Amino acid sequence: RFSRSGGNAIATVERLKRKGIRVLSVTQPTDTETSAGTFFQNINLIFSKYDNDQRREKAITGMRQRLLKGYWIGTAPIGYKNTRNENNIPIIVLSDKAKWIRKAFEWKANEGLRNADVLTRLKKHGIELQKQHLSKIYKNPTYCGLIAHNLLEGKVVKGHHPPIVSKELFLKVNGIQSKNNQNYRHNKQNENLPLKGFTKCSKCGSP
Repeated sequence: RFSRSGGNAIATVERLKRKGIRVLSVTQPTDTETSAGTFFQNINLIFSKYDNDQRREKAITGMRQRLLKGYWIGTAPIGYKNTRNENNIPIIVLSDKAKWIRKAFEWKANEGLRNADVLTRLKKHGIELQKQHLSKIYKNPTYCGLIAHNLLEGKVVKGHHPPIVSKELFLKVNGIQSKNNQNYRHNKQNENLPLKGFTKCSKCGSP
């Protein structure tokens, strides 16, 4: 396998050829010194891309069907772990960190803690997260038993995994988060970025 990018692969072969480097196939030998050989090599490279695209379409279709059936795909989010059920179907189940993820939601909803304070508490229990990661956890409906994914095209389905928090708690935390975001102000001036906004469009004048 040299490449599965089709046209880009052909261009790469041509660039290598100009440098005196020949790309040869072990399983599909062709004489690339002739126009016919180069033609067949290019066909093979294009077919590789077609084959790759076919595999990708089948994989995406399978992934979408699993999501629609309520099964998580990919690496389990923090608080869960990947395993298989009795039918050998990949699923996610609660991990030993689930209780602390639940605590993070409860601290936010019931005590009104800032995200930074929640992170400090989690760190004391051996869970270190970035501030952005905690915000993503609060927004992830997986934790209340639902599944949202870009392959679902906006749909939200009920998952087969156990929820870590109730839907009521999830919505309460997101309500608090949205209020906090309203107080966010974007500082356009940053002394650490002296050239920010310096270059402007010659037509409209915007940076």
